[in-house]
Amino acid sequence: MTIKEFPYEPIFNKVVITLNKEESIGLDISENSLDESQYIIAGTVTYGDVVIVPGDKVLLNLEALQVDVRTETNNAYETTKQVKIDPIFVDGRMYAIINDRVIRAKYKN
Repeated sequence: MTIKEFPYEPIFNKVVITLNKEESIGLDISENSLDESQYIIAGTVTYGDVVIVPGDKVLLNLEALQVDVRTETNNAYETTKQVKIDPIFVDGRMYAIINDRVIRAKYKN
């Protein structure tokens, strides 16, 4: 499937992005985390002179996507941060619908 064949067009300042994971260097047995660099799959965003269209590589503000999550520990007030996304599945692959405000920058070609 190509980007042009993607079956959804997001609305209300939203875009659909890939969910590429951060690559680890060396041996890492922990879970990989979401990479701050992702690709736009659907949706168009305009910021002044900058236009972001499907196929563009963008830099995300992962901190803005995080929410507090309580964990089962001895300290009832201890929370951790976890990235919260709105997943969408197409052809067996998972993508995310995000608000355009969490896009920090567009990579220049």
